[in-house]
Amino acid sequence: GFTLIEVLMVITIVGVLLAVVVPRYGTITNGMKVHSAKQEIGAMLAQGRATAIQTNQTVLVVRSANVMSLIGVSPTASTIIMQQDLGYQFGVTVSSTRDTVTYDSRGMVTGNTATLKFVVTNGSTRDSVCVLALGKITRTGCSL
Repeated sequence: GFTLIEVLMVITIVGVLLAVVVPRYGTITNGMKVHSAKQEIGAMLAQGRATAIQTNQTVLVVRSANVMSLIGVSPTASTIIMQQDLGYQFGVTVSSTRDTVTYDSRGMVTGNTATLKFVVTNGSTRDSVCVLALGKITRTGCSL
């Protein structure tokens, strides 16, 4: 058997370890949510570019609050191809330097002379995805 002092010592050690680990768990979780949302934005931008090339039509990637939409634009109609609410799905906030990225049928970003930036935030954790002037998507090295 164990003495009362041994049991109390084990409980104290476990309590100290939990006090150190639990606050870091929240930070790690926020980081994972931001990373996942950033990957989703990058994937949606890449899909928009690929769809524009494959279908030979203009495709818009639109941010409205925390919702990202992929919209195909033909001469006769516009069609929502895909829509994701990143705020609901990951609990993040999305902001951007411009709300709409327009890909032409060649996969080039139109009406853009500067780098577009999508910033994903959850608490104090932030990360970003950039679209360069010609349409290249960068998930790393995009300064906040």
